[in-house]
Amino acid sequence: MEMKKCETCGELYSSTYRTCPFCQEEEAMRRGKPMHRRASDFRNRRGHHSAGVLLLVVCLVIVGGGAMWLFRDNLAGLLGIRETIGSGDEGISSSVDPDAGSTSGNYEDPYDPSYNVDATAPETSVTISETQLSLSAGGTAQLSAGEGSGTYTWSSSNPEIATVDESGAVTAVAGGAVTITVSDGYTTAQCAVQVAGTAGTGLTINREDFTQGVGESWTLEIEGTSSPVTWSIEDSSIATIDANGTVTGVSSGVTTAYGTVDGQTLE
Repeated sequence: MEMKKCETCGELYSSTYRTCPFCQEEEAMRRGKPMHRRASDFRNRRGHHSAGVLLLVVCLVIVGGGAMWLFRDNLAGLLGIRETIGSGDEGISSSVDPDAGSTSGNYEDPYDPSYNVDATAPETSVTISETQLSLSAGGTAQLSAGEGSGTYTWSSSNPEIATVDESGAVTAVAGGAVTITVSDGYTTAQCAVQVAGTAGTGLTINREDFTQGVGESWTLEIEGTSSPVTWSIEDSSIATIDANGTVTGVSSGVTTAYGTVDGQTLE
């Protein structure tokens, strides 16, 4: 349909009109006789308004989409939605489950107190058969472990007082207190061991006290036995001791050397 533009009011109107209907309407209203236009005239007049509204809607959609993309993490937090971070099976899984009631085996939720728990960790802690023992020097006792992962490692807080082997067998060496610990790699259990007295008699050490210079050496010996002696020293930064009991001065200071034999420790 061909349209004309009124030179007086600037409105577009159908070429089927001889004169501008909008000007005619205004003239009729001034005379008190409003005229009625056809619906097609209103549609023609509103055409420009509809296009403007459509353009506004498109702009709003574009702006809204951009805002959601830029602030998607904040919006997800406000809405209680956590998206998957990373790729594959790694990262944090979404808390929105499309299959209601089902739970993924790989599900990890940072808001869950059990999040990031080692899946291989045992459900129970390791236990120990005794939590306290009293032994005399040279005496032995058997400890056992249970629960936990089933793989146990034994250790002594002071092998000079009591030792423990890989099966949990404890051997008292000299008087004192010591802690025997068993670990399953995840949890631990302990037994407090009190060792009384010394084992046997007649063992002596050739020197109980001596002074030497840095770089000088002195050999200790335990008399009264033919058994091999295990030597150790308290502070190797002051002096060292070898398997033969030879003490060598390293720096100024005082330290203690130990010789263990036949279940007895001399110093």
